[in-house]
Parts: sequence; C-alpha cells; structure tokens
Amino acid sequence: MRRKKAPTVDISSSVEALGLPFSEEDWKATPTVVRHFIIEREKASIEDKKTIAKLSEHVEELERRIEELLNRDSSNSDQPPSSAVRGRVMFLLNARWDMVRGFLHL
Repeated sequence: MRRKKAPTVDISSSVEALGLPFSEEDWKATPTVVRHFIIEREKASIEDKKTIAKLSEHVEELERRIEELLNRDSSNSDQPPSSAVRGRVMFLLNARWDMVRGFLHL
C-alpha cells in the first residue's frame, strides 16, 4: 500500500504559535505526516469558525428584519390595514407548520 504524499505545509512553527496543547518536545517527536494533518485540521477549524460567525451575523440580521415586519402595523407603516404584514407572516408560518405536521404525522 502506497502512502499518500504529505501536503506542503510549514510545520516548523512552534506549538505555541499554532495554539496546540502539546509540548515542543512532543510536537517534534510527532511524525511529519501527522503534524501536516493536524495543521490542516487547525486551518479548517479556523475557517469553519469564521463561516459560523458570518452565518450567525446573517441569522441575527434576518431575525431583526422579521421582528420589524411583525411589529409593523398601519400606524407605523405606509401600508393600509388590509395588507398588514403580521397577518401574512403568521399565515405563512402556520401554513409551513401545517405542512411539517402533516409530513411528520403529528
């Protein structure tokens, strides 16, 4: 069985710089292939955390916008009462919930 060639990653960085919970001695004793793997996983983890933070901000913005729509009525909107957003939003949410309940047989 052939071994995969390790990707080119700078593994000379110190354990402290990488933020790893090992001693320098343990890090140097770790096989190079394993060090490459750990560094790549750490990089992926950092990217994942950035993506999660970005998506969390987006969700918060969407929640804020929904809240604004739900709190809008004819006294604080240029829309007539017959086109109240809250009623439409609640109707859509209830319709979605009915679909989910039907699908799950609740």
